[in-house]
Amino acid sequence: MTKENAEKAKVHFSKWNACLKKAGVEDVKTLYTKIHAAIKANPVKVAKKDKKDTPQTYENEKRTVIVTKKGKYTRDRKLTLAERKENIQKKIEIFRDEE
Repeated sequence: MTKENAEKAKVHFSKWNACLKKAGVEDVKTLYTKIHAAIKANPVKVAKKDKKDTPQTYENEKRTVIVTKKGKYTRDRKLTLAERKENIQKKIEIFRDEE
């Protein structure tokens, strides 16, 4: 790719080139060698901060509309036997009214 179209290669590998430049190395093999040397020098894993769990809030009593800080979304749920029978009865009544 580099030989055929230099501009396309520059765009395609721009993030890799930025990473290599930031690390101060010429190629990926040297980068990996440098990273492994740093890990061997200090193998202690840095602990991440725990994320705070925000409780979910629901907009209706059937808990199908969930409200978060980013917005609202709906969650499908199974219908109970009584709800399914009620839906069937409504459809039967609508069909009878049409005739």
